[in-house]
Order: sequence, then structure tokens, then C-alpha cells
Amino acid sequence: PASTQVVSEPVATESMPATTTGRAQESAGASAPAADGFSFADLPWWFLAALTGAVGGLLYAHKLPNDLMGAFGLVLLLGILLGEIGDRLPYFNTLLGGGPIACIFGSSLLVYSGILPTFSVDLCRRFLVDTNFLNFYIGCVITGALLRLDRRILVGASVKFLVVLLGGIALPAGLALLLTSMTGSSFQEAMLFVVWPILGGGVGGGALPLVQIYGRTGAIDAGIVMSRLIPVIVLGNVLSIIVAAQLHLIGLRWPAWTGKGTLPRGLPRGPDAAAAGDDVEARLQLDLLALGLVLTVTVYLLGVALQEFLAPSVHAFVWMIGLLMAARLGNVLTGRMTLGAIQWSQLWMRSMLYPVLVAVGIAFTDLSGVLASLGDRVHLALVVSTVLGAAVGAGIAGELVGFYFVESAIAGGLCLSNMGGTGDLATLSAARRMELLPFSTMATRIGGAIVLLLAGLQVAMSAGSP
Repeated sequence: PASTQVVSEPVATESMPATTTGRAQESAGASAPAADGFSFADLPWWFLAALTGAVGGLLYAHKLPNDLMGAFGLVLLLGILLGEIGDRLPYFNTLLGGGPIACIFGSSLLVYSGILPTFSVDLCRRFLVDTNFLNFYIGCVITGALLRLDRRILVGASVKFLVVLLGGIALPAGLALLLTSMTGSSFQEAMLFVVWPILGGGVGGGALPLVQIYGRTGAIDAGIVMSRLIPVIVLGNVLSIIVAAQLHLIGLRWPAWTGKGTLPRGLPRGPDAAAAGDDVEARLQLDLLALGLVLTVTVYLLGVALQEFLAPSVHAFVWMIGLLMAARLGNVLTGRMTLGAIQWSQLWMRSMLYPVLVAVGIAFTDLSGVLASLGDRVHLALVVSTVLGAAVGAGIAGELVGFYFVESAIAGGLCLSNMGGTGDLATLSAARRMELLPFSTMATRIGGAIVLLLAGLQVAMSAGSP
């Protein structure tokens, strides 16, 4: 079959997106040159100018196609520009996360300031949600990341990861009790309107079920709950992304604290590069990519079927992870299928991470809500303590069960306090650890389910008093 050579790259650069520059790769601890992947430098100035003129002219004339091509044009352009700025800007590219942070908050700032018209928000929301592209992208990345994992990680880490999640839930609750005792505010209200919403798994998986839980008992007016929850969730997501970038720096400063993307101690640090026949050095083949697409779509649809017909309360991604884990442990997939899924995942991760983060910033990151949440100091302290408590609690629990602190804090803590699937992508990209996506999905779905259960118990026990 027709093939082309995959450029060899250190495992540490796997999580870097297509628009990554050499400077950003260096800051992430990698040494591969920028020419190894698509970058701003690959585009002649006149070509970028033509793309900018076409997208800008159509956008402001309200003629940008309201379809995938129009959405791709907008997010690709902003992903290239904002990613390049973030990866090159001194101090910002090392201290605040570089390109991923610039893509999310730069695009959100463009909307907040009115530079991007509101039409772009609707376009990106349809791109991510209505076409289900976000689920497609996450499914591709999960499949490749999980099939790259060492079998020993799958055997030993899955059950222990529940302990990490409990640590990420327990410490924020304890800190909320401490803060409310010191300030004289309501502990119950702090849990209902700050801690549980932040840890609940985003808007669709957290805020909406919480509204139903709070309103079902008659204890709280469901009509005003959502307006209180959304700003808290968005602010928690922002802080989670920023803290993730700092944890990456902590890992660089104290290497003994990090597994460079690997959770359990005692195993080679970094993904299992030889899991599918040394896939990093393998030749990229078109038929393998086709196998990867078929495998990813099949496993995702099986997950959807299990959700619809067997357990509607269990998200399709959870079923998908379970099926992939069983297939990996049972060694039922051929080497070509596994390699194809990994290469398919790498293709999308390297080419579309920054554009997807731009779409997330435009469609789901409301800076006005974040700024509005900064007015109440006690409220802000509760949000900060919840995010930091989730990271530190998960990190400590991870150390107790034999995991690395940094990876535990990111996957089991910050991916619990961010805004669901979109937050997982942003958090892991800021931390340069996209290979943790299977565990972050477990944190979002399973950890979020635990949080909803605890919130329901609290409301039931409160006997109608918030």
C-alpha cells in the first residue's frame, strides 16, 4: 500500500499539537525540531494572508459557510495564529502553558471584546456539538492513548485510580468546611453551589443533573440554580487549566515527582512505545489509518449501544474505555489494528488539537462569567480551594497507592475540577500529558457520578434547607 514515513519523535512530544513550534517543544522537555510537524513556518506568508483575508472577509460579511468547511477555516486560522503567539511569547510559553492557553483564552477574549461576532460562537458550538465532532475527536484520542498503555498499567492502575478520585473529592470538601468555619458562611451552600458543581463533570454531565437533583426535592428553586452554577464551573475550569501548566513546570523542576505521562511508579516513564511494534518508528500507511478509523468508530458505537440498551446512566466513553481495556488485556486485536488506531489517534492529535481548543474557547469559555465570579472574595477562595484541593488531594492519594504525584494530580484532580470533556482536552494539553486522556475520562465520568451521588445525598439529608 501507499505509505509515507512517520517522523520519529520522542515520546514526550506526542501530546504536542500540530501547530507546535520548536520553542514550545523545548519548553515541554522535547528536542524534536519544529519541522517534524506542521507549523506556522510551513506556510508561506502569502498563503496565510490569503487564508486570513478569506476567513476574515467572509466572517465579517456574515457569509462564512455555516458548515464544517467554514468552521474548520475559522478554527484552523486562529489555532495557527494564537498557538504560534502562545508558544513564542517569552515567559507565557513556559509559566502559563503557552499555545494551549493562548488558544483557549485568546479566542474567548476575542469573543468577549467583540472582535469575533456572535455568529462565530454559534458556528463553533454547532461544529463541536451538533456535528458531534468533539466526541469524534475525543474518541480518536482515547482509543490511541489507551491502546498505547502498558498492560501492567491497565491491570494495576484502574482500581487504584478510584482511590485517587476519592482523594480529589475529599480534600476540597475538607477545605470548604475549614473556610466556611473561618468566615462564618454556610458550609452546605458552599458544597451545593461551589464544590459539587466544580467536581461534577462540566455542564452537561454536572450542572444539568445537579439542577434536576436540587429541584426534584423542592429544597432549592431550580429556576435560579443554573445561573449560579455556570460561572463557578467556568472559573473552576480556567483555574484547572492554569494549575495544570504549573504542574508541568513542577515535573520539570522535580523529575522524581512525575512519570512523564505514566501513572504507576516502577514502570518505564512515558507511554509504552513498543506496545504495538514500536509504533513511533513505524511507517504511516493509509490502510492502517483506515483500520484505525474503523476500530475507533466501531468501539464508540458499541459504547453508545451499551449506554442506550443496557445502562443509560453510564456514559458511552466509559463503556468505550472498558471495551478497549478488555481488548488490550485479552490481546484480541491484531497488531495492525492496534497500530492503525494509534496512528489514527496521532494524526488527529497532531493536526487538530489547537483548532479544537480554539473552538472550545469560543463556544464554551465565557469570560464575562469568570470576571463576575471574582467579585466575592469568599466565593473566589472557595473556588480556588476546590481546584487546588482536588489536585493536591488526588496527588497525595496517588502517592499512597504508588502513583506519581503530578500525573495523579492532573488526571484524578484537575480533570475532576475542569469542565468535562472539553476541559480534559484543555487541561491535558496545558500539562503536556495528552496520554492521560483515558484516565481523565474516568475522572470526568466516574468521578462525576460519585459527586452527583454525594450531592443527592446531601440534598436529601438537608430536609429542604440549602
